[in-house]
Amino acid sequence: MNSRTVVLAGLVVVLAVGLGWAVWATRAKAPEGGTPTRTEQVNAFRPPPGAPRTPVQAGPLTAQVAEFQLAIFHLPRPEQSSVARAAVLARGSRFEFLTSPATKPPETSVLYAHLESTKSYVVPVGEKFQYTTRNLPEDMLQKLSSSEQVTVLDFRLSPPTVGDVRKAYALAGDLAAATGGVLWDEETSELFSLAAWNEKRLTGWDNSLPPGMRHFVMHLYEGSGGNGSFVTAGLAKFGLPDVVISNVPASLQSQMAALTNVVAQVLIEQPKVVEAGTVTVDLNAIAHQRLRESLLEAKRPEAPGKVTLGLVYSGKIGERANPLVEVTFPESLGGATVEDRMRHAMEALFGKPESAAAAQPEDAGTKGTRMGRPVEKPGQAGAHK
Repeated sequence: MNSRTVVLAGLVVVLAVGLGWAVWATRAKAPEGGTPTRTEQVNAFRPPPGAPRTPVQAGPLTAQVAEFQLAIFHLPRPEQSSVARAAVLARGSRFEFLTSPATKPPETSVLYAHLESTKSYVVPVGEKFQYTTRNLPEDMLQKLSSSEQVTVLDFRLSPPTVGDVRKAYALAGDLAAATGGVLWDEETSELFSLAAWNEKRLTGWDNSLPPGMRHFVMHLYEGSGGNGSFVTAGLAKFGLPDVVISNVPASLQSQMAALTNVVAQVLIEQPKVVEAGTVTVDLNAIAHQRLRESLLEAKRPEAPGKVTLGLVYSGKIGERANPLVEVTFPESLGGATVEDRMRHAMEALFGKPESAAAAQPEDAGTKGTRMGRPVEKPGQAGAHK
């Protein structure tokens, strides 16, 4: 089947299978209220009080400081002094190494590493975390249950750059190789073996840019009437707000999940709002070559491959401390309803599918799952902070 015939409903499958990238949606009920558990960041783009849905201001979208936490659960203890080794690796990566937590925004990129007991920094295993362990073989999962110590790596990047994010990933991998253990990404609530970490976090970069979909996860918060809201988790590592598309009808959820991924990639590559309250998605302008080629292959010839969408501040959801920006669908797209405008946005990017049947491949590996990945239970994210 020609890839252009699966543009809309099958686009997520095209990206996930064709590129071998981690693209999935997790399912959770939208929390009501709740106190943020993550450390607050210094952000120039924080929504003005009382006006959480105002247009995103023109200018840089990145925070002044990006904070994120990685960790290594040892099996059961580190094979050498993990903190001393982290200090050596930090110097090699040009991170300033701190011997105590930072008390003020740093002037440069820093790392604070410390060893904790798993009695206080709990190993994320069990039913609540069943999908965090999907990258681990059974024998390693059994060893993980007996972990006694964890090395926690608190990074503060000032200013945030994709290059420093990659160096942080490499440092964590090198430390895990030297001391033994399983890697944990607190922002995405994922566990990795060393091999999986190197594959998911350190490969696939192009033009010094990451394939964004390997570096964040996507949650699907179910609302009333079958509608749902997609929310990313993990863009804080790049100093960016996470992305929301809300009130998505069930019939458009695959398409809007794909759009969420592409918008996130655009923000990673071009973290600046040119015109207040808008984000322009131009498939030909995507700098990551492999992703650009795959998206253009999925585009029908008559489609412009470009669309301008709205971008507004969207506050936070429950325990999440990273700010959110919401993609909206302006009336200029045409259509009497938001659902119509969502369809028109996707048609501007990729064209109309030849038929509803052609738009959804019969065997795309999606039966019983949301976009080909296991559906996650609520309550996983933000396990330690």
